[in-house]
Amino acid sequence: MSRHDTPVFAGVDIGGTSTQVVLCDGELTVLDRAETATPAGRGGRAMIAAALDALAVVRARTPGRLAAVGVGAAGVVDAASGHVLVASDSFTDWAGFPVTAALRTALGVPAFLDNDVNAFLRGEIACGAAAGEKDVLGMTLGTGVGGALWTGGELRTGAHGAAGEIGHVPGFGDLPCT
Repeated sequence: MSRHDTPVFAGVDIGGTSTQVVLCDGELTVLDRAETATPAGRGGRAMIAAALDALAVVRARTPGRLAAVGVGAAGVVDAASGHVLVASDSFTDWAGFPVTAALRTALGVPAFLDNDVNAFLRGEIACGAAAGEKDVLGMTLGTGVGGALWTGGELRTGAHGAAGEIGHVPGFGDLPCT
């Protein structure tokens, strides 16, 4: 197999401020990465277009055949359908957007979606600081605040896909929700 036929995998983190893209090999070694601003106020199509543009940059620099893409997206997501269910006011036309369908159409490879913090925690469990741990609380601070729960060796998403989400805690007066 030539190095141009070697499968590579894309990881995309769509946040409220920036979108990060990585290409990894089958051992999860990062081969290249790029970052771009997230056009959150311009809607789902613009956000996916920005991610695809950043991915095109790293694909042009990195040999290999794209085999799949995984996306971590801010908000409550339905991983099975590939849609964002609920998004904060920071995002325009993100709730209801068919993320995986848009990526499958554009790239011709399988696409997967998870909440951004769930994806972060899965990565830490798989090969990062939390490798081998059975119970972990993952928290992120960025444009918003997010959380994910890993208990008993499994990710806990809850009945509505929002277990661990700590960014919408009521009781802080008139502060806007992010």
